[in-house]
Amino acid sequence: MIAAVEAVTDRKVEAIVGKPSPIILEVALAALGVSAAEAVMVGDRIETDVAMGKRSGLATILVLSGITRPTTPNPRPRSRPRDRIRARDSVVSTS
Repeated sequence: MIAAVEAVTDRKVEAIVGKPSPIILEVALAALGVSAAEAVMVGDRIETDVAMGKRSGLATILVLSGITRPTTPNPRPRSRPRDRIRARDSVVSTS
């Protein structure tokens, strides 16, 4: 993404503010009026959430639910509530 933006604008990206860059976290802490010593970073990704918290001097908590995110875009739902299946799959005749 960065290379695409740089190619289109013919300029080098000066700062990256997304995870795991601590810039966005510093802005959030300032907006909340708290210091890094008063905050805790809770996240489910060690390479982004926890890394960002550590870089900013926050205590960090890694939460692993055991559920992994799908690797394919728009996956089919694994299960649907019964009432939704009936409502969606039923055929209603108006004649």
